[in-house]
Amino acid sequence: MERTYTITEAQALYYEDLARQRGQRGLLLELLLDGLWHPNYECSEIGGVSYNDAFFSLRQAGWLIESRRIEGGTWQFRLAGKADPPVGHKPLTRPQTVAVGHVLHVISETLGDLALVRVSKNLPAWMKCEPKEIESAS
Repeated sequence: MERTYTITEAQALYYEDLARQRGQRGLLLELLLDGLWHPNYECSEIGGVSYNDAFFSLRQAGWLIESRRIEGGTWQFRLAGKADPPVGHKPLTRPQTVAVGHVLHVISETLGDLALVRVSKNLPAWMKCEPKEIESAS
């Protein structure tokens, strides 16, 4: 029995939209290349509503984009230079560290220390932390 799949309009237009998005990032970078401060409303004229997504992509590629708040909802952005793209993963936030610690504690309590050691060895380096000490509710 052969399955048939339907795709959404967004999926059908993916490659056409990808070219548009890449073009917006390029135009936004071109605007910032002068090194001057540009307000968010100017950036939104080029990048549309998604100019923050474009900034994220540019930063991931190593572009150093500074931002500062002027007043109210007005922000300014400028290009400060280019560096190597970020490598690896950001450190865990405090809530993420607590969550991982709790999971490791449950693994240790439920399956034993050997399971904890095996799981810990297979975690990516950025996710490693110590199991949380959880007080018993007794």
